[in-house]
Amino acid sequence: MNKKGRRSFGYIRKLPSKLHQASYVGLDGPRYYAPRPFIAKADAEGFLAHELTLINKREWISPSSRASEGEVKVPTVRDVFEDFLELRTTRKGTALRRNTKDLYRNLMFGQMKVWLDVNLDEITLENFKKWYMRLQAEGIKTTASKCYTLMRSILNWSVEKRLIGENPVIIQGGYTTSTGRESSILTDGQIRQLAGEIQPDLSLAVLLAAYGGLRFSEFSALQRSDLIFGEDNQGRYLGVEVNRGVTKATRNDIAGASTKYEPVVDDTKSEMSARTIFLPTALISETERHLAHYVGSASKALIFGMGPDRNQHMTYDYFEYRYSKAKKAIGCGDVQATIHSLRSFGASALLATRTPGRISSNLVSGLETQALRP
Repeated sequence: MNKKGRRSFGYIRKLPSKLHQASYVGLDGPRYYAPRPFIAKADAEGFLAHELTLINKREWISPSSRASEGEVKVPTVRDVFEDFLELRTTRKGTALRRNTKDLYRNLMFGQMKVWLDVNLDEITLENFKKWYMRLQAEGIKTTASKCYTLMRSILNWSVEKRLIGENPVIIQGGYTTSTGRESSILTDGQIRQLAGEIQPDLSLAVLLAAYGGLRFSEFSALQRSDLIFGEDNQGRYLGVEVNRGVTKATRNDIAGASTKYEPVVDDTKSEMSARTIFLPTALISETERHLAHYVGSASKALIFGMGPDRNQHMTYDYFEYRYSKAKKAIGCGDVQATIHSLRSFGASALLATRTPGRISSNLVSGLETQALRP
């Protein structure tokens, strides 16, 4: 090479996107560019080596002529992506959920956009792993793991469709990358303080998340009929049937809509997530107070509804704002205790069970004698 990027044949230029653009002057005079930029410089060099080989063998023709002669073109990631979303099935043989498709689109047209116009057969373990490790070095480890999972899935699907022969992208530990950030677990006293400080109609949500181990998507989907009040020889008990969850997905038709997203009610996150939870008896009176003040009498009335008639599903942002405000008010604003870390408290106390049982109300000490609301 005489100059940076200049070669005995062809030219490679590093673009601002950090991709490599390869070009050369054809036998007929014009400069021809590779159909797409390359992630790795070695791939750009391979493209030029292939074109030079055709010239040396006197088999070279212009790229436009090759297309007209029906040269088989391996599709790009962009070419197959929408078909992948629509035709790929889960392990249970069902279509991908709408919120899963939204997640994949956000990843592909966001963090992974550099791969959109890369041919499927040009994706190698080496070039993908270099890109993946760069994300790791930038500290976005969870995103890196999600990107790896998506690329693996696309390539596996492409193998099934016989678009490529094999999936070369296998990174040990790629599925389970951790951010390294630790989440704190609030104490019993802090949880009771939080329930007492948060907006009154959300107190029970905090308690169900902490003492029942419910995810936000699960307690925001609860209806009156999901609550089980009963009595046996040990006294009264309270259970919760968890069999659905609420997520958000992009609206199919956003014309005239006030928001881009809409709630989607679906089955629980997994088959294992469908369960019956028996709660501490100390929560019975608080649950009855909540039902009397904030829940309609219909069996399908939402436990934590929003809107004038409380018939709209609560959004995550709505709850998270009020949760964070209450956490700050009790002096825990700097504590890394997210909404879902409340589940960790419940798990540590072994409150979630699949069989009928009685949970000691000592775990919610003082809850019955000290009302959360005046």
